[in-house]
Amino acid sequence: MKIQENVSLKPYNLFQIDVKAKEFVEITSEEELRQLFLMDIFKSSTADSHQVEWWVTRKKILVLGGGANVLLTKDFDGLVIRFSRCSDGRGIQVLEDVERSSSQDKVLVKVRAGEHWSDFVEFCDAQGRWGLEKLIDIPWTIGGAAVGNIGAYGVEAGDLIEEVRGYDLETLEYQVFGHEECRFGYRTSLFKEKLKAKRTFLVTEVVFWLHIEDPALSPHFSELLQQVSQEIRSIRASKLPDWREIGTAGSFFKNPVVSSQLFSSLQEKFEGIVGYQLDTASVGSEELDGSRAEKNVKLSAAWLIEHAGMKGFRYGTAGVYEKHALILVNYGGGSEDVLEVMKRVQVAVQEKFGIVLEPEVVIV
Repeated sequence: MKIQENVSLKPYNLFQIDVKAKEFVEITSEEELRQLFLMDIFKSSTADSHQVEWWVTRKKILVLGGGANVLLTKDFDGLVIRFSRCSDGRGIQVLEDVERSSSQDKVLVKVRAGEHWSDFVEFCDAQGRWGLEKLIDIPWTIGGAAVGNIGAYGVEAGDLIEEVRGYDLETLEYQVFGHEECRFGYRTSLFKEKLKAKRTFLVTEVVFWLHIEDPALSPHFSELLQQVSQEIRSIRASKLPDWREIGTAGSFFKNPVVSSQLFSSLQEKFEGIVGYQLDTASVGSEELDGSRAEKNVKLSAAWLIEHAGMKGFRYGTAGVYEKHALILVNYGGGSEDVLEVMKRVQVAVQEKFGIVLEPEVVIV
């Protein structure tokens, strides 16, 4: 573990924005994190003087995982900490002796934050542990998946998270959050809100509970899971850009949630508008005609963007992907053009539908 200076972050964010970090360090374990932060280590004779100086001055911190849900807009005048994949083969551990409940068809699996999400899904498929197979091929790390509560095809990571473990980098306290404490919501969590406010919480491990199929019922169950994942992969490849070849953060905007009353009004004005009734009784409220109204219909942001005429729109080196209106792409420039595309999409949607689109991506 070594703190590097003046490091380009282009390889560490999927938008491929070439900004620099004043200081940069990669860690793979909680032990390395302790070495980086604990005062008694810093005070020892083996401590690096540069680390001591940084700790005393408490410079700004930015935590990066896979860089999949972030738009970096400028050089970072502080320390970037990247939790990367470990090399000791213990990134995924099945906790055979722990049960979430008395049911015997569930098992807990502990995963280090730097592991690749898609690799974890493949591991679960191969072991016949199901629940996450629809989330294959999402280019996040485990830590980022918990922070952003990734989801697709009716499944969210938070649905199957038992607990999240990590460090508050301001207090240097190790904390464990149970499922309810994580406050998972649509593309958000307690941790994402912490990061928005101070960017000082680092997820180190996530514990998932997963279903186990009785092999007597289906001896080829793991093969069936892999078939489902492969089908999802094919669907994603047909309409989403390859993040290895083009700069993108995937879905850029959240699907807005509105009241049934507002949705009915929109249906009268815009034939074919797409909305989905939510199962939850209420996910917020807004003022409508002087009264409080429950928000319980999720609109398709992609439909709104496309019907506002912005699908395929391009400005400079950025644009809206021609095959999926929810995806913004960077064709090789900086963040300025991406931000301009974002603003123009928001204006177009608001002018036509009166709906304000909120970015899912964290803008730094």
